[in-house]
Amino acid sequence: MKQEEPDRIIKCPFCGRSFCDDRAEEICRTDRMCMVCGYTWRSRGNSIPRRCPSCRSTEWNVSRRQEVSCVKCGHKWIPRGGSRPYMCPRCKSTDWRGVLSKPRKIYSEEDLRHAVALYSEGKGCVEAAAETGVPLEIIVLRIRDINRDPIRMGPARR
Repeated sequence: MKQEEPDRIIKCPFCGRSFCDDRAEEICRTDRMCMVCGYTWRSRGNSIPRRCPSCRSTEWNVSRRQEVSCVKCGHKWIPRGGSRPYMCPRCKSTDWRGVLSKPRKIYSEEDLRHAVALYSEGKGCVEAAAETGVPLEIIVLRIRDINRDPIRMGPARR
């Protein structure tokens, strides 16, 4: 059977039965339709079946969730839980929605000189990086070029 559009499918609030709204009169109380695979069948009793006989889904009478796709590999899937998935099941990318990370702050040579000056005043590399916005690794490399002593990450001891 052809799968109907989700907005044309009605779910009975009492028994959980799902059916297309233009076929409401012709479906009897025991007719069921799976919202996952679109299979229709007539159940034996008035109780709600636990699984769809075709796809074996336990959520056969729950409206379909939104299909999502990965912008990295193009894989499309329907997430299991109610929240957004953490990563793409195929490529394992956590950036499957295409949300770019924040761009790094562009720093000037003056910012780097200021960070080295803060280090020479007794502050650590971490504090200098936090104050100036220059990446920590850049500050450490610059200090190594200037000074061969071990590098302090925290403030100087007094």
